Amino acid sequence: MAWQWLLLGVLLALPGMLLIRGEWRQSARLSDDVRQQAQRVEQLQLQLASLPSLATLEQQIAQQRERRPAEPELAEVLQRTGVRLLRWQRQEQPAQQRLRLRSDYFSLLQLLESLPGTVRISQLSLEMQPEGLSAEWLLQ
Repeated sequence: MAWQWLLLGVLLALPGMLLIRGEWRQSARLSDDVRQQAQRVEQLQLQLASLPSLATLEQQIAQQRERRPAEPELAEVLQRTGVRLLRWQRQEQPAQQRLRLRSDYFSLLQLLESLPGTVRISQLSLEMQPEGLSAEWLLQ
């Protein structure tokens, strides 16, 4: 009779052990996931720590704004003189801007005379085309 009680106990405990086994596996998977996510968070924190602070970025932006020519002033002068801006391209290294313009000779002269003092032309090339005078400027 004792063996019957033992068999009954094993039969009753077996479903409970299977249920606990599934929960145990799920718990182990979740532990692995938590460990992987903690490593990922640590990597991201290291990447974030290597980035400059917000104050540093704001300071760099302010310095860049001070160094570049006043674009609205130049755009206003272009519009006033009737010179067509075909392309305005910024280059980071070295910090410069390339402009491609189209106009007639006298409008271009008027533009050169009207330029704001902050605009520094390091290179100027002119080419006569059927559509008019094409000018390419390199600003620093």
